[in-house]
Amino acid sequence: MKFTASLMSMLAAFSFSLLSCKSYEIDMSDVHKFKDNAATMVPTARSVQAKAEGPSDEPRKLLLIVGVGGFYNSDAASKQDAAIKVGQEALTVFGDKVATGEVVYTQQASEHDTLPSDAIVFDMKLDSLRQAMAPKK
Repeated sequence: MKFTASLMSMLAAFSFSLLSCKSYEIDMSDVHKFKDNAATMVPTARSVQAKAEGPSDEPRKLLLIVGVGGFYNSDAASKQDAAIKVGQEALTVFGDKVATGEVVYTQQASEHDTLPSDAIVFDMKLDSLRQAMAPKK
């Protein structure tokens, strides 16, 4: 009887721990949706590559590498504005699965395993966007 009660307690604790674990795995269909939508938010986008970095059991870092042609030489404020629009889309598509995000602008229109040598990086400002999008109390 004691063994059965002990086994039941262990099973209950194990079941609870499984239910309380949250997965931050990002679905590839969401990545494709995000890439398609983000491409329309960055002027002169020629290529778009999205990467989620980090372990799947915690919120990830989102990296969007965009080959932009003429927009590459635009002012920093325009690039930051586009990065924030991309950040809004990231939160809409991925929610709390992403912790931080960056948009990398490059003149190169190809896939990259590492940051391109001409990379210009802007923060998506996800923390500020989360605060602005949070319901008012």
